[in-house]
Amino acid sequence: MPDTDTTPGHVYRHFAQAHLVAAGYEDPVSVVDALYQAILPDDEEYNKEVEQFRVYYQAAMEKAAYLGIIEKSAGNDANRYKELFDLGNTAEGRLAHGGEEYKAAIAMIPEYKPPAREDYFDRFDDLPVELHRSVYEKALQMAQDNLKNSDQPVA
Repeated sequence: MPDTDTTPGHVYRHFAQAHLVAAGYEDPVSVVDALYQAILPDDEEYNKEVEQFRVYYQAAMEKAAYLGIIEKSAGNDANRYKELFDLGNTAEGRLAHGGEEYKAAIAMIPEYKPPAREDYFDRFDDLPVELHRSVYEKALQMAQDNLKNSDQPVA
């Protein structure tokens, strides 16, 4: 993801933390992280979301296995490579033209394991900007409430 796509989220995150610092929060990073965690899907929702990618993972791994085999088989013959590539456009074609080596390769494909929910959302980079804005607005409200209820002078 290009930096220009993630910059608005980083800015909202930074401003949220800056407001909390100005309002006297000792650990604004943890507070903002907690605000993100509150809007992210729970474990059940997350598991349902990432499970849909299992079929794409399997298909990509099978295609990669096939491409490795036809690359060896075709050698430097570009026409043969193209012919084998075209024959492998379907799972049936890959099975028919990949031979035993292909069957062995797909049997060794690692099981699909989505990233842990905590790892996946660790950076929050690719969340929609509306979610970043929502976290920012909550942090701003918290900062304003804290300033109203404290003895800190407001500039």
